[in-house]
Amino acid sequence: WTNAVCKGHKYMNAMRVNEYKAYEFVTPLRSYFDGTMESDFTTWGWNDETPTLTWKTCTFDKFERAFSALGMNWASDKTGGDNRCFSITHYDGPAIERKPNGQLPYPGQQYYKVHGLRHRATGAVALIGVNNVAGAIHFMNRKSPLEAAKELWGVEQIPRIQLPLLGASSDIAWAFWNRAMAGNLQNINKFFSMNIENPTTQLLIERAVGTMDELPWPGKTFRADDERFYALLGSPNSLGAAWFLIQHKRQLGGNKIITSITVFHGEGKEDPTMLLEVGYGP
Repeated sequence: WTNAVCKGHKYMNAMRVNEYKAYEFVTPLRSYFDGTMESDFTTWGWNDETPTLTWKTCTFDKFERAFSALGMNWASDKTGGDNRCFSITHYDGPAIERKPNGQLPYPGQQYYKVHGLRHRATGAVALIGVNNVAGAIHFMNRKSPLEAAKELWGVEQIPRIQLPLLGASSDIAWAFWNRAMAGNLQNINKFFSMNIENPTTQLLIERAVGTMDELPWPGKTFRADDERFYALLGSPNSLGAAWFLIQHKRQLGGNKIITSITVFHGEGKEDPTMLLEVGYGP
């Protein structure tokens, strides 16, 4: 709990100040990547599965109550709604080395080269939605390269150099935000971390809320005058949103911060969701 609270304060401090002062709290302050990143994803072993997504994947009917209360459309862009979804996997990508017969190896035995160095596919996945009207990013399903590699490779200790340089959920979300927003990058208003399964975040939510029982919308909201807010901001499921704002101050038009965090459950969903609201900092 204390560690999460400290992290939350650190990220808030970095969000509130300009780039030069933010260096006192976090590094790197700017990401190595920018824009829509199609070629970057290919280079670093990713496979873009977005074209295979169906309208059902990007329909948020289980969040209809929350979305409606927030003035948001919950339908997929494929059916006339405002939500556009993107999906990538860190296996089966075009950069993966093929067998002599041209076929792909089993995911656990896939490799690709960057600048002459051979890297191994991790099995990471990212499914992220963007509502370009409401200015919202939905973290729907994430497994980081580190955690996925531990599972796929069957090892616990993995040197960072063996992981893809492009792999942070904040970088991935930034690429999809660029693709969906048609240049209107400053209109970021909220993040959803949906159906949270991370055990550390679940424990922090349980302590903050006081229960893991179903908490329908409007849920419970925490603000920056509450220690519980900082614990949730410092949780694994908030890091992507925090780094997104910290590393893109220039593109976002200034210092944007998380102003509140609401914990709730979607209709028929067993795992909790967090809504992180965004506003301008001082």
